[in-house]
Amino acid sequence: IAVLSVLSKMEELEYPKIFLILPLLLNDSITAFVKNKNSKVIGIQDLVSRRISSFSNFNKSFESFFSLTFNSICLAEQLNLIKIEQDKIVYIPNNLDLLSPELGNRASDIVIASNKIIEILKIDSMELYSTLKIRI
Repeated sequence: IAVLSVLSKMEELEYPKIFLILPLLLNDSITAFVKNKNSKVIGIQDLVSRRISSFSNFNKSFESFFSLTFNSICLAEQLNLIKIEQDKIVYIPNNLDLLSPELGNRASDIVIASNKIIEILKIDSMELYSTLKIRI
């Protein structure tokens, strides 16, 4: 849901940025903060400074979600929800209702939070990885 929610709004995304979606949106503290209507996220530095504890060990979270992200991409491709290209992943419009109440409250929170996370994912990949202190 998290990956598709972001891709449905951005239409396409580079590989390095795809792998940031789950660590960002499956963190309860980050999701709760960014889904709040009154919170404004100016950029990645701003978000990190407001939620320091959520980012103190972001590299470990990134590593933990790497396989799940990869599997999500593979499954979404098999379901014809995305198309994998040489340097990016492209969303394929479909009838999947990401706001369906049947998906539950957690999914709803993730979809709402993804609206602000997409602004962060517009930042250069190198800057994102550097700011989040991700070791490759």
